Amino acid sequence: MSKTHTVQAGETLKTISLLYYGVDSKYTLIIHANTTLRDRLHQARFATDGTPILYPGEIITIPREVKNIVNVVAGTKKRTAISTVDENSITLIIEGKQYQFFTNYTITSNINTLDTITVESPFIDTEEYRRAFKAFNYSEVLVYHGTDLLMVGSILSSLISINEASKTLSLTIYPKCGVLNDCPVPTSLYPVSYDGFNLKEIAEALLEPYGIGVEFIGDPGESFVEVAIEPTETVLQFLANLADERGFVFTNNSDGDLLFWKAGSGSVAGSIQEGDAPFLACEPKFSPQSYFSEITGLAKEDEVTDAASYTWKNPFLQNIFRPTVVEFDETTEDIEKAVHDYAGRMFGSVCSYALTLNTHRITSGERIKANMIFSVLAESSHIYRETDFLVSKAVLSRSSDKGVQAELTLVLPGAYSGTLPTEVPWEPEPKKTLGTFDAETGLPTGGL
Repeated sequence: MSKTHTVQAGETLKTISLLYYGVDSKYTLIIHANTTLRDRLHQARFATDGTPILYPGEIITIPREVKNIVNVVAGTKKRTAISTVDENSITLIIEGKQYQFFTNYTITSNINTLDTITVESPFIDTEEYRRAFKAFNYSEVLVYHGTDLLMVGSILSSLISINEASKTLSLTIYPKCGVLNDCPVPTSLYPVSYDGFNLKEIAEALLEPYGIGVEFIGDPGESFVEVAIEPTETVLQFLANLADERGFVFTNNSDGDLLFWKAGSGSVAGSIQEGDAPFLACEPKFSPQSYFSEITGLAKEDEVTDAASYTWKNPFLQNIFRPTVVEFDETTEDIEKAVHDYAGRMFGSVCSYALTLNTHRITSGERIKANMIFSVLAESSHIYRETDFLVSKAVLSRSSDKGVQAELTLVLPGAYSGTLPTEVPWEPEPKKTLGTFDAETGLPTGGL
């Protein structure tokens, strides 16, 4: 049960934390339990020790202590205890010190790029804050969402904005493997030769100088006969091109290492229906000029082989003639498969849906992120039948005006895998009719 405490002259949140919890570092629990203290935090009204100011005689709530949850960072010897009463709060750990009170934040995950996190908090102008959040500080930062390790990364940018009332600290954080998006292959690895290596072996060799690991979900596939990399090409772009040839997409895992995975390889994470919580809105985005009734693929001819061709007809667009032709390069051996793959990606590119939810987590408590699959029914948005969609992008945010929201970009799973859909959401399901009835017997004269 929570208690109350009447503030005495000279007391601070740290001394009160020491009184009730035995340590002065748990004053954050008291702040979360008192709206007035959170307001003072946002207004940058601080005591000399950097905690929100207290006034003698005011009564504050002392919440029951929440048990620390120990998070183990894989591949390291670090163990970090996070105290929080809010599953959607953000905590940063820099050089062993915890930083909270992030008023606004955005967590962005994409199916085929690296995650990013932006956070804002009042800037406490102390030596500690100046050192922890200085510009061009690439030291390691652990980011927690509630008590879950969200990312091991680095602060990419640190900005301070000033107005008449307060100073605001704005941070952008990317995973530790984000350096691969900035830098080319180290010259120490030259001459570069990875002929006969598979994707996993190439990635491990390139990432070793950076101290970054590689995780694969799925078989890395066949070895490459010949591999060439430009001296100025970034490591991540080079690996992304190879991954595309093997049907992989990439992101980062929570340890900040590079993760290769297959798009849409998971099970359905949840079912969302218009009008039911946590549904807020769903907006369709269509590209009708890129939708075709038939696709003809042409393989390039050479001195020995004539050009092969194959035409696929769209079963969902039978009464309209909208043809297109695609020419594939000489490496295409199975022209029929190539056309089917192209058609599958067409469905993913011509329609997407912007789904907004008022939660960051699915029923199991897991954080919503890219590459999840949701089953959605929203007739006002042209989703007339319950359809499985792939989350290609997830933006989780918390702000003072909108609260907690998740903005998801949904596409048909074939957008990345090239899989052809068996049904499309914008085609209404045929309604059952009762038919006609015999006036004398009352029995139906036609089938249901």
